[in-house]
Amino acid sequence: MITDLRYAFRQLIKSPGFTFIAVLTLALGIGANSAIFSVIDGVLLRPLPFPQADRLTMVWASSPQHPGDDHQVHSYPDYLDLRAQNHTFSALSAYTTASAIWGTGEDSEDVPGLAATADIFDVLQIRPLLGRGFSREDEKPGAPRVVVLSYEFWQRRFAGAADILGKQVTIADRVHTVTGVMPPGWKFPVHRDTVNYVTPLLPLFSGSDNTIMRRGAHFLFVTGRLKSGVDFRKATTDLQTIAAQLARQYPETDAGRTEHVVDLQSDLVSGVRPALLVLLVAVSLVLLIACANVANLFLARAASREREIAIRSALGATRSHIVRQLLAETLLLALLGGAAGLVFAWWCRDALVALGPADLPRLDEIRVNGVVVAFTLGIATLTSIIFGLVPALQASRPEVERSLKEGSRGTSAGSRSARLRSAFVVAQIALSLVLLVGAGLLIRSFSELRSVHPGFDPNGVATFWQALPKARYGEVDQQIQFLDKIIAKLTALPGIENAGTASPLPFTGNNRGSTFTIVGRPAPPQGMEPSASRLTTDGRYFRTMRIPLQAGRTFDVRDGKDAKPVVMINDAFARQFFPNENPLGQHVTVGGSTDHPEPAREIVGVVGSVKHETLSESDRPEVYLPFAQDPDRYMDLVVRTTNGDVTGIETMIRRAVHEIDSQQFVPTVMPLSRLVSQTLAESRFHTALLGVFAAVAILLAAVGIYGVIAYNVAQRTREIGIRMALGAQRQQMMAMILRQSLTMAAIGIGVGLLGAFAATRLLSALLFGVGTTDLITYGAVVLLLGVAALVAGLLPARRAMKVDPVIALRYE
Repeated sequence: MITDLRYAFRQLIKSPGFTFIAVLTLALGIGANSAIFSVIDGVLLRPLPFPQADRLTMVWASSPQHPGDDHQVHSYPDYLDLRAQNHTFSALSAYTTASAIWGTGEDSEDVPGLAATADIFDVLQIRPLLGRGFSREDEKPGAPRVVVLSYEFWQRRFAGAADILGKQVTIADRVHTVTGVMPPGWKFPVHRDTVNYVTPLLPLFSGSDNTIMRRGAHFLFVTGRLKSGVDFRKATTDLQTIAAQLARQYPETDAGRTEHVVDLQSDLVSGVRPALLVLLVAVSLVLLIACANVANLFLARAASREREIAIRSALGATRSHIVRQLLAETLLLALLGGAAGLVFAWWCRDALVALGPADLPRLDEIRVNGVVVAFTLGIATLTSIIFGLVPALQASRPEVERSLKEGSRGTSAGSRSARLRSAFVVAQIALSLVLLVGAGLLIRSFSELRSVHPGFDPNGVATFWQALPKARYGEVDQQIQFLDKIIAKLTALPGIENAGTASPLPFTGNNRGSTFTIVGRPAPPQGMEPSASRLTTDGRYFRTMRIPLQAGRTFDVRDGKDAKPVVMINDAFARQFFPNENPLGQHVTVGGSTDHPEPAREIVGVVGSVKHETLSESDRPEVYLPFAQDPDRYMDLVVRTTNGDVTGIETMIRRAVHEIDSQQFVPTVMPLSRLVSQTLAESRFHTALLGVFAAVAILLAAVGIYGVIAYNVAQRTREIGIRMALGAQRQQMMAMILRQSLTMAAIGIGVGLLGAFAATRLLSALLFGVGTTDLITYGAVVLLLGVAALVAGLLPARRAMKVDPVIALRYE
């Protein structure tokens, strides 16, 4: 084999052009596969970096109020019952995100973190590098506030100070004591944002309000570690038994609620798995097209070496020896292509991480590591067999006597080789059509998604949030006064048209739901109450966002803290719950319970529906409560400029806030249009990648067509000369060559259409506003491939037109 490889190396050195083209083609195919595999390995396959990670779970709830949503969160009392009564978990923890302001004045910054129960360290089985975590004693109301830092945050914020343990830090205007520092590289697996700190759950919230203790306040994620020998089904049955008991005990809040347990890693990547698998299939098609292209090159090369192989056979070389030597050449080419592809994959990995959507889970874990190198080596070896075996078998059966004769042409072996080359081109065209149809459908879907109106006008609007510290804004009147002052300051600024507030703001990743009842109608069974998205806002918000008022009025000075309770609804709410009557003047009760009753609110206005999470979502029922009657220390503010330009207003906004409260932190001011655009990031990412793969595929297919037609023209020079000597016109020769090119394209398109109809079913979950059999897409792809085949055949056809019959016949 070493001798064969040395011989193969010499043969490839003798043909640098052939070697370069073949290696480049394989590098594209293998490199693209290795790059996508590195993403799949990092995101889907590699275990989470925790001991016995296969026992880590997420616990989700479902309820009749939210049909189809099986990823509902929990209340703190429900979590306590699940933790105390289960028999299948060694540890169960609840957590929520806890982004907070660190420091005061100029030294303050917004830092994302977690508030979790002490069990989180037992669930993950990770202990701090320095100091300790926290215990259940730290969770009790009134306990001293403590915090555990991430290693990276300790290094950045505190320069890795050795005396960090016991140091007091200010988080959201509250003093916390640092008790520990996590190990380097520690990542919290169930949240995509950077986690810089962890605090005990209850002390973080118990000082601000008592809603955490309400059984109906669902806002906690629950994660757990299964006991040894317990599977997910048994754990689900265990928690469902507890949920049924809670439903009987607390029918007002828990009726109909049930639980299910899922693998943590699978749950984390469930949203991106279909898209990544589609990309893997697409990039595999690119590799097959590259293999077909290189196989064609080898068939043409084998035809030119027919006399050499015939001589070797005449001198006693066996067929297996010839096949082995030819496969050695393909293996060497594949290894060279794999090495170049690995470099290409390394570069692509950096580009994928840089361009990938921010919410792609485990994005920072993508590596070109030993697993990816082994995959590349394996796929290079497999590739050498795919593109090398058929040409090797074809070339190893020479007709020795014919091949040794001078001037022999037009043999059956040559015809077989031509048919094989044409078959490879047909396969390339068919595979390219499948890829192009997939890319075309995604592009059409992305275009449809971009054209969706979100229900408001984001252009010229900037947004920022304000978190009012409890120490300075603990009273409702203080919160209302701050809002009135900041709105007045902002609207007085030059270039500002309007300003308002809403919580939560669309496309911020937050959504609050609430059950409600319609006064005067029969009360639904407990646990079956309808629900709607609940927003706290003011009347200026609708004008700022240009959300159309369809009936009634928006909130104004009549809707103060002590005024008659009112509410606004969107048109989706009106259509669903008041289909044949006027909703204005009707009364609804939003939220509340027996322990915490809510007043009936009069519906005073109906506005257009707004997309809140994605542009692809259907309109949901929404209720709007006036800020003065439903105040919040956290508020999202929106500012609309008069000229539509939001650049340069951040300084004015900061100055306006600091004129009211010099200690108040102002985060980055962001254009609202960027938030809307971010919701398209994942769709844009997948569409761009599949589009690139499709472009490479059609380029390779066009090169394949060109290569086959050009080779055929060269082989048929004598035939063309005779035809022209007997009176054939040049246009007839051109038409004959183009007919061959278009015939291959037509057969490939026919086969590809059948494959596309089957393969595009994989894309159905990724499409919006377009079906998998969209005729416009199919028609455009067929036209594009037809034009590509025509252009690829045009150059060889023009060469055939210029054949001089005298020179062609003189070759004989």
